[in-house]
Amino acid sequence: MTIIPQGDKFVFRVLSDSGEEYRVDLEESACDCRDYQYRRQSKSGLERLCKHLRFTLLTVGPMIIRTLINEQNERNKPETPF
Repeated sequence: MTIIPQGDKFVFRVLSDSGEEYRVDLEESACDCRDYQYRRQSKSGLERLCKHLRFTLLTVGPMIIRTLINEQNERNKPETPF
């Protein structure tokens, strides 16, 4: 699978090995594939996540977390008088 960022830091386009293309939104924990549509209605917890969501979370999740932490640290940085 290949992950392509879509501008918003939580939205990605995922190209599957079969050539299909899906939109994955990590903030909403959603994918537009048929498997996710089925899972969200019939499963609970982590079983609701399709392979595209899981792959994206495992691949870019740590990077997003680091970015969010860095942004928070910058906002909380004390101002220097000089």
